[in-house]
Amino acid sequence: FKTKSDQLYVAIAKLSPDATRIITSHCTPDGTAYARLFDLINTNSEGVRLNQPGSGFRNLEQVEFSPDGRQVVTSSINGTLTIWDSSTGELKFSTITTTKSGFGNEGFSFHEHKPWMLSMADNRVVMWSLRSAPCFGLRIPNEWVGEGGSSFSRDGTRFANITRPGVVEVWSLPNCKRIGSDLSQTDWIDMLRLSPDGRHLAIVTGKSKIQFWNVENSKLLATQTAHKDEIVTFHFSEDSRQAVTASRDHTVALWDADSGAALGIPIVFDGSVLDAILLDGGRSLLSIVEKSGTKRAGVELIRLSEHASPIELPLPIFECD
Repeated sequence: FKTKSDQLYVAIAKLSPDATRIITSHCTPDGTAYARLFDLINTNSEGVRLNQPGSGFRNLEQVEFSPDGRQVVTSSINGTLTIWDSSTGELKFSTITTTKSGFGNEGFSFHEHKPWMLSMADNRVVMWSLRSAPCFGLRIPNEWVGEGGSSFSRDGTRFANITRPGVVEVWSLPNCKRIGSDLSQTDWIDMLRLSPDGRHLAIVTGKSKIQFWNVENSKLLATQTAHKDEIVTFHFSEDSRQAVTASRDHTVALWDADSGAALGIPIVFDGSVLDAILLDGGRSLLSIVEKSGTKRAGVELIRLSEHASPIELPLPIFECD
């Protein structure tokens, strides 16, 4: 795709969930930044320009499609958050989210299954409805808003957030009320995950240590260290009963979510594990493994017994560069 009217630097390009549209972020020679929406059906189109006011290189920091593909959201370095119709490019809502620091938006993220979005600026998290656009109530302090610093439950009833170093708060949605007390610990928090049903919270600290919490009573269930190197991913099973961690030490560990206890010993792979998820009610483990001594990654499937021990060797499904 090329635009004939401008000499543009393309900073960002994102594909819509249904693979019918592309949103791009551009910067012109004079420093003006804006986004352009392309239709993949009509490849000769120059797209629809989304006019985002502003100046300065890389003025648009983030452009994303909503999970259902119906909206496009852009955020700029001057603190402007804008929601657009992804089919027409029509502006639906625009607001300034930064009022104090002047450093603009520090990012935004979507709920996977609800029309909700979180924006992060001025050391606070604000929740928005993608249908009605205005904020519907959640404005909470947040001193650490990087990736991994917040988590929704899959059912959309709860939200966890790092409000200050070493402290996590859990909120009920959509009424935005605190649940329990602060979940505090002393280490730097690298990652946090709410279980799909919102009853359990996992916190990864110190790169390789995991804490399991009961959200209902704010009780620490267990602190575990099963990996010798950095934990790169954490996922609960769909039924919220088990969890899985993957590490750069070539291992995957399985956990009981209700107690935080380890399920068997870590499973060893021939290479760094980039991601791992539980399937089929925790009876199967799907992992992406970077093969030792190569630049290739493979997907491997393990069938698990009731005690989470392999009952067959990893099955290579495919390999890709």
